[in-house]
Amino acid sequence: MQIAKVQESLARKALYQPNTRFDDLFSLVAHPYWLWVATESILQSSGAEIAGIDGITKEHIKSDTHDYAQALANELKAGVYKPQPVKRVYVPKADGTLRPLGVSTLRDRVVQEATRMVLEPILESHFLNCSTGFRPGRRVMDAIDLIEYFSSNKVKMWWVVKGEIKECFDTIAHSKLKGVLEHYVQDKKLLRLIASFLAAGRIERSNVATPNQGVVQAGVLAPLLANVYLHEFDKIWWNRYGGLTEGQKTYRRSKGLGNVQLVRYAEDFVVLTNGDKAFAHELHEEFAEIARGLGLALSAEKTQVIHLNDGIDFLGFHLQRVHSAMSNKSIVLVKPTQQSIEQFKEAIRAITSRETAGDDVPNKIRAINALVR
Repeated sequence: MQIAKVQESLARKALYQPNTRFDDLFSLVAHPYWLWVATESILQSSGAEIAGIDGITKEHIKSDTHDYAQALANELKAGVYKPQPVKRVYVPKADGTLRPLGVSTLRDRVVQEATRMVLEPILESHFLNCSTGFRPGRRVMDAIDLIEYFSSNKVKMWWVVKGEIKECFDTIAHSKLKGVLEHYVQDKKLLRLIASFLAAGRIERSNVATPNQGVVQAGVLAPLLANVYLHEFDKIWWNRYGGLTEGQKTYRRSKGLGNVQLVRYAEDFVVLTNGDKAFAHELHEEFAEIARGLGLALSAEKTQVIHLNDGIDFLGFHLQRVHSAMSNKSIVLVKPTQQSIEQFKEAIRAITSRETAGDDVPNKIRAINALVR
């Protein structure tokens, strides 16, 4: 089986036949070779040494990954495979708060990876360019570049709604998420498998909780599931503003109305407009209402209406419209935030500390080079 060709075929069909609801996908997920490739991928990831609640790590299975994949395939085909609860852990965020993450068992990560390998080509064919977070071939700088373009002197979108969907990963309702997935997939076995991951629950201090909302942050499938749900957010923007023709946009401007662009990186987003301040505040309320319609809420502390002359911090960068003496024009200056600079310095200190890898200078140099890149 040539997995890349299968994925290309799925992507092409989703792109050129967008109303297709895919069936017979579970047979791919449960294929021994497909699962073996997923196993090898998970074992090469940085988290392969971290065990879930069963205590199994890379060391336990790396000796014979073919047999491991075959055993998983047998369980899936027999209908006896059942995901285990994830282990809840907390890691510090840059603002001092704690971010909840979930550690799945290695076997669940493998099956989720096999599922992602099937779903991602299909869903990626539907996602819009305004979404740049947790997507193959896209990164933070794609979002920054979009903002630079929309706020250029050519497009002149200088009023910005900078927002964050509050506790996004933890508040996505399972019932609504499953309904969204059914727009693209009609394979009941695959939908039941995804539902079983959502229902597996989490274990914290020996207590198991099975909430009816939330996708596990740090889970293999979580970014894709969050993006397909937030694609509904993107589609509403597109239907109202993003899909307008140039003629329609010109007509809006002739009537004194602003046009609107969205740039989203997972739960963080900016809405830019060439309208006035009052319209920007209207957009703030409008996008808050769009989020509420999806069962989500905007963070009151992290959502604001601001002019680019005053500058915004987004995804670790500070963007501000300033006057350039060299060109005698206004430009958008992009530079790392002070917090990003301090985090970089702290990482350099940690690498170069004598307590880190002793005096192993070559390894320290390699680590510094990787960080700088």
